[in-house]
Amino acid sequence: AALAAFAAAGLAARLAVSAELYATVVVGTKR
Repeated sequence: AALAAFAAAGLAARLAVSAELYATVVVGTKR
């Protein structure tokens, strides 16, 4: 259970980072 929670936290962190990168690219493209 702890391992699953740790994996879920890592996945969420990765998703947040990729979303932030995507937003940065979109903003840079609009400019």
